[in-house]
Parts: sequence; C-alpha cells; structure tokens
Amino acid sequence: MKIMIKRSDFIRLFIISKKINEANLNDDELVDLKVRYYAYMAIYYNQENKYYETAKCYKTLWESLKKTNKIELPQKSDFDFSIAYFDVLANYLGFLVLEPFSEKQKTELEALYNSEEIEGIPHIYQLVSAFLSRELVSCDLNDYGLERFELYTEKYLNFANHRETIRNMLIQHNIKVMSECYERLSMPRIGNLISVPQEDA
Repeated sequence: MKIMIKRSDFIRLFIISKKINEANLNDDELVDLKVRYYAYMAIYYNQENKYYETAKCYKTLWESLKKTNKIELPQKSDFDFSIAYFDVLANYLGFLVLEPFSEKQKTELEALYNSEEIEGIPHIYQLVSAFLSRELVSCDLNDYGLERFELYTEKYLNFANHRETIRNMLIQHNIKVMSECYERLSMPRIGNLISVPQEDA
C-alpha cells in the first residue's frame, strides 16, 4: 500500500486494501499495523474526496489510540501522517462535518458532544456545538479556530476544498434551522440573516 501511495496509484491501492480482512487487525499486538493501514486508507479516501469514509478511518484510529494508550507509538506515520491523539480526534470531527446533514452524522456528533474527551478542547467542542445547535451559527471560518484542525491547514492535501466545504456546510446548517422556523423567505433575507452574500445562500 505504501508503494502505491508513493506512485499515486490509488486504484491499485484500493484493490490491495480489499484483500485485507480488517477484523484481523483488531489484535492488540497488531496495533501498529492497524494504525498504518487506516492511515493509508484515510489518505486514499481524502484523495477521492470521500469525506465520511475518511472520517470513519480517523474514528477507527482514534478508538484504537484510546485502547492502546500504554503502547508507545510515534506521533507521525508514513507520508507525514499525524497519529497524535488530538490531531486524530480533530480530523475525525473535521471530516465528519464536511458531509451533508444526515441522522447518522447527527448521532456521531451527539456522541462526541457527550464525550468527556472533548470537554477541555475548546476548538473541537465549539465546532461540534455549532453543528448540533438549533440556532443560527456564524459562517465566518475565523470564528472556529480552524488552524488547529490539521485538515484545514495548508500542509494537508485538498485543504482549500475542505475549507470551502465546511463553510458550505455551515450555510446548509443555517438554512435548515431557518426552514424549521419560517415557511417562506426571500433569498436576500436569507443572506442577511446568515450574514453571507445572496449568491452563497
């Protein structure tokens, strides 16, 4: 898999990945291989702009790191992929909110919101709270400390797409909130309420 990523041969990478039985990676003695495998898959799905699948990879990495806190693992994997605990958690959330709203997404956000893990991490707590809010939220990316989320920074592949998409998802959230409160709104009024240009609403 590593060679396929080096060659940017993502078709063969995916074919090889299907030959691996993921259940066999759940052995605690194979945690290093499991982390490397899901790091490679996160790279693949991000390359393909499959946000929910990327989020699932990061979720698996996060859950694996929680269970193996007694095992010394490096902070970086191949291709400068961060497996630092809080980077993995932030990237899980960061990719999760790039997906259009769904009940499945809402359930995962609620689980994060109720988790003790995020209580002391303001930027993560704020982003979770925004997408669970039943009120209008800011669409200004500067309000969310995105520089602390690796996937929204310049060092991460497709970061510009990620930033554009999260803004669109914040707008989508606000439109959903308004649809529950109003039966009819003009586009200029919508843009005014959520503080974005009319063409973005």
